[in-house]
Amino acid sequence: MPPDDALKQRTEVLKALADETRLRILSVLMERGETCVCEFAELFGTTASNLSFHLSKLRSAGLLLDRKVGKWMFYRPNPEGMHAVCEWLCPLVDPKRIPTGPACDSMAAICESGEAPLHLGEVRFQTRDGRVVVETRA
Repeated sequence: MPPDDALKQRTEVLKALADETRLRILSVLMERGETCVCEFAELFGTTASNLSFHLSKLRSAGLLLDRKVGKWMFYRPNPEGMHAVCEWLCPLVDPKRIPTGPACDSMAAICESGEAPLHLGEVRFQTRDGRVVVETRA
């Protein structure tokens, strides 16, 4: 599991992506490249100020870069930010990683073996190497 700082950053990225407007913005940018706020306003039928909030969230999550030309503000995907997200998100959701059964020292494994405890007092939970290990009390 990554350190707390990395988890916080990843959470911010997922929060930034957990919005329909922000996903649409990112989709447009990945398709078109650098795009002006005024173009987004036309595409989405909303105001530049509303879009600025969403663009700011994506930028602070490290997903976008911006540049100003005169009074015009342009946004584009941040290749480094996108690469970083792919490095941790793609392996996390890879279906090939899904275990075929429960961990051998888990509550599910104990219950599958037919030795299901009647109440929590019959089990002890321990943390070893960042994993929870369940033991039945004899």
